[in-house]
Amino acid sequence: MKMFIVFAAFMASFAALADQCAYNKISDAKSAKALLKNNEIIQWCQNCGQNKPSTISRVDEIDMTNPSDAFYEIKVQVDGQDKDVYIDLAYTYVRTASDIFTNIAHMVGCPSEGATTFIKTGPGVKKVAHFYDKKGKMVVIKTDLKDVRLSEYKTHPTTETRLPASKK
Repeated sequence: MKMFIVFAAFMASFAALADQCAYNKISDAKSAKALLKNNEIIQWCQNCGQNKPSTISRVDEIDMTNPSDAFYEIKVQVDGQDKDVYIDLAYTYVRTASDIFTNIAHMVGCPSEGATTFIKTGPGVKKVAHFYDKKGKMVVIKTDLKDVRLSEYKTHPTTETRLPASKK
């Protein structure tokens, strides 16, 4: 019985990290909708154990649903597909520069932990994620992520100071 309680507590804490910004206040949802409109996204759930970001997708349609009185979900259709995808702002990145994707939750102020603030893509069609330390300096990581502790390069909760701009 004791083992079951410990396991249940662990799973509940993991689930809480996995859906940090799936349900949003109306102001956060409207801000995210504006950021997503006619833009490209990358999805990457580092708390779920994904080692690398998804490919870049073009947002075709955006809609907000209201499953409860206080919270809204955001669903998108990407790359001309007919399938709706509900997104978690904590693990969705939107293009903010030609080679930079920024975490939407960090931009709208939804409190989240464990996600990097920026993903930098490489030149041309090569899509490579880059990591930044607490001072905003790019950290070079081997492409084999087995021996890398990603937690060292994740951002702090959004209640703390944001990363400074890169000085390149």
